Amino acid sequence: RQERLGQYQARITASGLGPRLASNCRSRARELYSDARGMLRSGDLPSALLAANESFMLVVDGLLAREGDLCPSRKWQYRRLSQSGGTWLEPSEYLDLLFPATPAYSEDHLVNLLTEVHRLLAELDAGASAPALSPLTLRPEHAVFPQDTRGNDCPASTR
Repeated sequence: RQERLGQYQARITASGLGPRLASNCRSRARELYSDARGMLRSGDLPSALLAANESFMLVVDGLLAREGDLCPSRKWQYRRLSQSGGTWLEPSEYLDLLFPATPAYSEDHLVNLLTEVHRLLAELDAGASAPALSPLTLRPEHAVFPQDTRGNDCPASTR
């Protein structure tokens, strides 16, 4: 059985499934990240928080897939992250973002979460062929929104 399992694992690794799965997670995470920013701008904090949380979970899945962890179950995401050896996110940071000490239903938490999603998307972009997110710029309204060269809140690469 172990030999057969090893053969299957080798076939999956050789198939390029990891990078494709990472790319799919990255695309969906970027869409939800952009949605969450727009929802925050419009004052819809509950919807923004849901979209940001989903984006966060997807970008973590994408980074894990990039490292060869192809398990699609969110049920084990924390354990997979803890065992990954990845330097892009500490397991304690993961828990703090999902279960913050401050009220999770606050704009401060949402801005922190979106900032971390932006950082993790940039990490995932580093291993992808698509354009990266533009760097964060500090603005008085919300420090999390990057601007493109035309002054738009949402860069073309994340629309």
